[in-house]
Amino acid sequence: MHYQVCTRFALPLKKFTRQSKVTSIVLEDSTQHTKLAAKVYFVFFTTVTNELHCLANADGNVGVLFIVKNDEDYDWVLTKGNTLPFIPALYISQFTTEKLLKLRDSGRVSGAILIHATNESRPTNGFSPDKLCPNENFGVYVNKLNEYSHCSAANSWNLENQATNMMFIDWKMPIYLMRDEHSIQNLTTCFEQFNKPQNGVERSWPLCAVQLTARMHSAGDTPTCMRRNSLPYIPLSYPVQHCDPISSYNIFGSLRSTTKKDSIPNRSITLITTKLDSLSMFLNTARGASVLMTVITLLSVAQTLSKNKQLINTSNETNNVLFAFFDGENWDYIGSSRAAFDLKRSHLKPIKLKSFYEPAKFHLSHISHIIELDQIVFNNDANNVLWIHKDSNVSAAVKQSVERLTKQLEKQSSIVEFKVADEGKGLPPTSLRSFLREDNNIPGIVISSYNNKFVNKYHNGFLDTSDLFDHNSSIRYITNVSTAISKTVAFLLNISDTNIVADEATVKSMYDCFFKDLNCSLFNSLFGRSMNGKPLDLITSVAGYTREHQMYLISSVVEIVYRLLTNFTGKAITGYSKEMCSDLNKSNSSNAYEWIPKYKLSTSNGSCVVSSCFLTEALSPAFIDGESNWNSNEYSTWTESVWRSSGARIFLMPSLWKELFTLITGIVIFTLSFIIVFIFKRCVPQLLEPKSEDVSENNVIFKNHVSGLDAITFSPPNSNRCDVITTQL
Repeated sequence: MHYQVCTRFALPLKKFTRQSKVTSIVLEDSTQHTKLAAKVYFVFFTTVTNELHCLANADGNVGVLFIVKNDEDYDWVLTKGNTLPFIPALYISQFTTEKLLKLRDSGRVSGAILIHATNESRPTNGFSPDKLCPNENFGVYVNKLNEYSHCSAANSWNLENQATNMMFIDWKMPIYLMRDEHSIQNLTTCFEQFNKPQNGVERSWPLCAVQLTARMHSAGDTPTCMRRNSLPYIPLSYPVQHCDPISSYNIFGSLRSTTKKDSIPNRSITLITTKLDSLSMFLNTARGASVLMTVITLLSVAQTLSKNKQLINTSNETNNVLFAFFDGENWDYIGSSRAAFDLKRSHLKPIKLKSFYEPAKFHLSHISHIIELDQIVFNNDANNVLWIHKDSNVSAAVKQSVERLTKQLEKQSSIVEFKVADEGKGLPPTSLRSFLREDNNIPGIVISSYNNKFVNKYHNGFLDTSDLFDHNSSIRYITNVSTAISKTVAFLLNISDTNIVADEATVKSMYDCFFKDLNCSLFNSLFGRSMNGKPLDLITSVAGYTREHQMYLISSVVEIVYRLLTNFTGKAITGYSKEMCSDLNKSNSSNAYEWIPKYKLSTSNGSCVVSSCFLTEALSPAFIDGESNWNSNEYSTWTESVWRSSGARIFLMPSLWKELFTLITGIVIFTLSFIIVFIFKRCVPQLLEPKSEDVSENNVIFKNHVSGLDAITFSPPNSNRCDVITTQL
């Protein structure tokens, strides 16, 4: 696959031997190889207006290694050192947007490496490479006349930090992350042994050098790249794909099951949403702990309401609840904009990969309320108030409905405290903006752990990990939040039962599985096998269904959340084997059927679970046939480059003069070899081949022998050639 980049690159570094510029260090004993783990910076991304990349030259970028621990080391790379170009390996205190920009523009570096060991402390001022105003050009505030359409200090949401906007800068050079302690030690040893200046004096050659490769196929902006995908290719050759739209899947599930024949009343569905994705500058490092905590909260709400489904089904109301998890939200609301686009056209269709379930034709007019959860986290340093965000630019009727919902949440103060956020900034950068852009008559709120600024200093970065939060306190907090929201949603369904309480044991199981060990009993019960122990990566990539030969690539987090939602909201039916369940899934469009090896952690051999869960495309409407408008800011136009395997290696690089000497010596040897071969080719045949008259006489002997004559040949003593005498026997 073109989509998966090797994330661990072997850089042998133990016993050094001198090598040429393009060969890696060779160890005297191949069994002594040590790996230097690194992760490549994000691949080539494009939009309509620009491109973001860290691509390298075709043969990789080579530079002299220099470890930067302080400002003095940084100045050496930027101004003092003469062994150009450098590839600085910066500790995180020196890895700032400002310093990287100076290095890029200096022309003295050909790449960079961030050194940050797994157990190393985080920068106290935060490390979030996202913008101050994420997704600022999309959503309900896209109108240039709107007061929130331009990012400023007054309406920014992300905290300013040393990495601000780093994700969205075109660096034009490869940037890698190194976290393995053993690899960092090996790199440090190489630098100190060969490169570290002695008393301010530069070291002589050979020097320890690094080669970074990250070859991308994309070029230009999104329209250019997508147009190149459609160019004709040479027959019998493999079609060349340059880039793919960033895409994934949205997850939906309704509390009450619906079919395509059902007629849904207007303003009868409460939509509860959250996002599935995070960001990171470095591939496969988007841990998104704050995102996963919010996902756990919504899953707990779904389970809590489903446990009380009997109360809901016995009511005479036609109201329903639709749970939604949107992917691609950090790429200009890909998931939510597509969902709102489809709902506006009554075209929210499940993909046929998971089931042939056909729910009711939902429409935006059916939605009575939108409740979005964003960054629900337990903060050790705060009172953990939940803030309610709402849009002030709405009609009186919508405002009244929002106030009614807000008051109901505030009544849950005995469980968790809710407060109304400052209204001077409008809505935070969340999925609700996409829906209000399509229909601003929907009452909607965003519930979060922040007021007018994000509290997570590591938002959308590789340091947004679970060790930021206290384990036991977070579990209790999520359980309480889930209970409060479930009671509020039950109120919207005209149910006033006070015994609606979230299950803390289930919350704990999900928390431990997501953050401690994916190979846990809960996840294993969903898949019937041991899970891959690697941490989840929450960055949205490419789903593959946009290609001519469709592929359906589903990320681990989408697959896990989909099965959890099915497990919590579905119901097991007896008497069906795995094969029968699969056949039922394909032949029945009134429900979705999923085989769960151990439904709700039961000891059975598996159950066929009927639910109303389904997946839809999380692909920007800009890439739908007939809908493309590249010059519009309506929808996301992000694409991801197809790339070759990236890599990195370290070696000892000789001086330029030695390389020139080696080159000249090679040219001389080549020239001499050519001359010798030319002489042999011209002269050797004359020395080795017999003379022509001898050849003709020997031919006579052969012919006579064939005719029955014996040939006797002899040479007189004084003859300078062979005379041939033939006699008849």
